Amino acid sequence: MSETVVDLKQLREMLHHFDTLHIAFQDDEYPYIVPMNFGIGDDKDKIVLYIYTPREGKMTRLIKENPHVGIQAETLYEYFCKPDKTVSNSYSSIIGKGIVEPVSHESYDEAMESILTHCGYETYPYNKDYIDTCYIYKIILNQVTGKYHFKGENISN
Repeated sequence: MSETVVDLKQLREMLHHFDTLHIAFQDDEYPYIVPMNFGIGDDKDKIVLYIYTPREGKMTRLIKENPHVGIQAETLYEYFCKPDKTVSNSYSSIIGKGIVEPVSHESYDEAMESILTHCGYETYPYNKDYIDTCYIYKIILNQVTGKYHFKGENISN
């Protein structure tokens, strides 16, 4: 049985284990979903995520038209068989809703370092000229929930 997580500290810890953030933008009749690299802010009162996009393109246009987004991320650890001949899995996941806001140019370094750290490149000397060709945004989550399920000692779960 899965467990629900609403504690911000625990949700932030879960985010550190996810490689990719899926972001759903409003695009006419259907959502436009994009897998992205991301960084995690250190705000204690809310969850803030950082992303970057080219200055031109569909994602940039959609953010300008409607900054409300949905996010989702997950890690699937393993599948396993249960005694009743069904299959289950161990996983952790998070879903949320939030608002995308531009990061001030003065805060680009902090946001980019957050993204690089999350991707495992905390000391990487990134190309600052390239970043000047991008927009960096923060997603401030106003609703967020996590779930997890792990194979326990009792494999009937």
